[in-house]
Amino acid sequence: MTGSVLALQLVSPEEYQRFLGRGLAVAEQRVPNSYHCRTADCPGWCVYEDAVNEFRCPLCAKLNCLLCKAIHEGQNCRQYQDNLRLQAHDDVAARQTNDMLQMLVQCGEAMHCPACRIVVQKKDGCDWIRCTVCHTEICWVTKGPRWGPGGPGDTSGGCRCNVNGQRCHPHCQNCH
Repeated sequence: MTGSVLALQLVSPEEYQRFLGRGLAVAEQRVPNSYHCRTADCPGWCVYEDAVNEFRCPLCAKLNCLLCKAIHEGQNCRQYQDNLRLQAHDDVAARQTNDMLQMLVQCGEAMHCPACRIVVQKKDGCDWIRCTVCHTEICWVTKGPRWGPGGPGDTSGGCRCNVNGQRCHPHCQNCH
């Protein structure tokens, strides 16, 4: 007999489902790069890769933005964040989300794009990120643009990583 058949014989189907749910919750907490759907009471979650910026929950079908950690279908991150600021005076949930974004910026887990000022967040991986709204290439460590005004290759006003074999910052992973 397999373990699952034996467990079904020992406990009620409801109790068995509860244990399965508890096991999934533990797995979600232990897996790196897991993301829980932002729909209230939705048990959906995923494991994401660095290049993925959205997650359509297979359970509730909502499109979750992995960059700003919200659901804002039909809007980009900037439009969503602008609307949050407008709603923050009257709407408690909007104020809480706006406060959360500002807290992430203050503790260094997110930053304002140096070009368009929306809040961006690095999920993991390389110190190079790209703003999803204005497409500015950003050096996460210096919090500035990757390139100067001349565009790719112009290190005059941007990140100076690998210029003369030097890193742009002591904490730079030297990956860009």
